[in-house]
Amino acid sequence: MHRGERKRHERIPDGAHSHRAGDVFALLPREQKVPRRAAERQDARPRLAVRARPEEEPRRSQLEAAELAELNLEAPLSPAYALWRAVPFDQTHLDLNLYAGCVLRRLALLAGLLLSLAAAQTATAATPPPSVKASAALLVDGTTGETLYALNPDRQLPMASLTKLMTVLLTMENTNKNDTVQVEGPAPSVGESTINLQAGERLKVKDLLAAALIQSANDAAYALAADVGGSVKKFIRMMNERAAALGLDHTHYVVPDGLDTRGHYSSAMDTYTLAREDMKHALFRRIVAQSGGEIAGGRTLYAWNDLLKTYPGAIGIKTGHTDLAGWSEIAAAERDGVTMYAVILGGPTRGKRNRDLGALLDWGFGQYGRVQVITRNRPYAEVAVPFSVDEVALVAEDRVRATVPLDHALVEKVVAPESLDLPISQGDPVGEIVVYDGDKVVARRPLVSSETVGEPSLPVRVRWYAGRALDEAGDMLSSLSPF
Repeated sequence: MHRGERKRHERIPDGAHSHRAGDVFALLPREQKVPRRAAERQDARPRLAVRARPEEEPRRSQLEAAELAELNLEAPLSPAYALWRAVPFDQTHLDLNLYAGCVLRRLALLAGLLLSLAAAQTATAATPPPSVKASAALLVDGTTGETLYALNPDRQLPMASLTKLMTVLLTMENTNKNDTVQVEGPAPSVGESTINLQAGERLKVKDLLAAALIQSANDAAYALAADVGGSVKKFIRMMNERAAALGLDHTHYVVPDGLDTRGHYSSAMDTYTLAREDMKHALFRRIVAQSGGEIAGGRTLYAWNDLLKTYPGAIGIKTGHTDLAGWSEIAAAERDGVTMYAVILGGPTRGKRNRDLGALLDWGFGQYGRVQVITRNRPYAEVAVPFSVDEVALVAEDRVRATVPLDHALVEKVVAPESLDLPISQGDPVGEIVVYDGDKVVARRPLVSSETVGEPSLPVRVRWYAGRALDEAGDMLSSLSPF
């Protein structure tokens, strides 16, 4: 039984992705301009460094709320790139149906704050996407999965060595990286980009994966196909079955390497979907982030992916080129906690492909940012304590960061009771904070009591009622007095 038949139903996902901590910048006064250092816009890692999953958290900006919102009250947050420029706030509204008395105590403060913010900010038009010359193109926010730009995203096109994304995926799902592969079948006779494999030669799976991804070696792709499928023909069947399972409706495979073959095609959107599936594997992420290396037999690999050396924050993924397919690539890069995926199919030249990918990525990073939308231990509301003049602050127990459009105004809504039900312990949930981008919920967290308050004793209750009675009597006497 061949390796694919033994292991194809035993797919085990890679381990947890590592995280990279980043700097968090405090929000300065709006009138103060903040210069941005080049180091904050670049990934300074060594080119051969091992990379983890790109959907994690490197350097980011911190969003500081403009004011405290209370009691089913909605108020605007500072826009995501207030560190660089001000943006207009959306119209806010107040829900006074619940706990109107406590809400009204804050209206004057909120109204003044909103007026000052509106006066300080001006509208900013969204920057149009760059002009791209290709048969198809795509830009996707890797964190949210939102398509930011699309040109013929479902058009069926030859994809050259982007084919190897599927060849590698099936290999990772059906083998162990330290398994040994004996080169046989058509691999030694395959032309174009190769590592000159010889019949009968034995290499580890991880070396062949590196050769197929970094140097786009066609003979490595055929060696893996024959090993995993038992034969290349059976492996092609596996490729199309896996494509169907992933919902790649505009993809069909005929060969495992991507050389021009009739009926062999994919689309920009399918390429992105497949690459995201590959990026779930730590081994894949490590390999595609490398611009070179050495494998068994003293072979030195050289990457075709120019962006790994020229584009700040590039982390992969795969290039492709044939006469029929033109110059193609899916690229991924990360900056300030945001990951972008850009796809070009059918670019006219290698240089134009690289420039278009860089322009798309730059445009994407200019539209989105990673910000802190909920702050840990920040008092979001103050709730009255029965039989006391004191109030208890409601806080969020953890912070929340989110990727949001940089020119949008976020709105936070706090829902809380007018007074506490006693007794209550520190950490007990009392209310909720919800952050919106328009109608979309960006973050939602419970608000908890910041302290413990016990049940009031009988003497405390008596003094409270006596004090209220005296106050009411005094008010009545004052109203009857002619002076």
